Amino acid sequence: MLILENKKSASSFFAYGLTPIDIVAPHPGGGCDIVMGQQVYHDPASAPGTFMESLCLKNGTTLEGSYASSGYLLEGSYKRPIYIGGSCNQIFIPTSSPKDDHCTWLSLNYCLKAPLEAYNNLGYRKISARCWQKHVSDGIRLQYAIFRQKERTDEHVENFN
Repeated sequence: MLILENKKSASSFFAYGLTPIDIVAPHPGGGCDIVMGQQVYHDPASAPGTFMESLCLKNGTTLEGSYASSGYLLEGSYKRPIYIGGSCNQIFIPTSSPKDDHCTWLSLNYCLKAPLEAYNNLGYRKISARCWQKHVSDGIRLQYAIFRQKERTDEHVENFN
């Protein structure tokens, strides 16, 4: 496991989306773990929400802005997926309220390629099959909405030319 020494190095390391992030989870001893494929990086200086906020900022938005662009408001215990554009270009799904320090963030790509059992064996807070299906369904719904919006934008650009 790679331990990133401080928050600045962690956010700089992951900011540019060179390798997709699979999971951002609270680390048992504090900070958060960033899972990318078979690698786990530990950022002792950031909670998962703080890390996600810095990832948003590096990609031109905020966590609240990502919620708003996804059609949701960041309030209460909403567990809705968000889209982070820019070089990150990923959909993330919180497993509990994004304001909760124990919230784990799953990328939609990870959910589509890994079975629930593989995630539950990692040692983070376990997820039921029903919740997993809901998270994946919400993420796919957001992915489709983004696809449709890009399609409509392309049509408008074509009509303008």
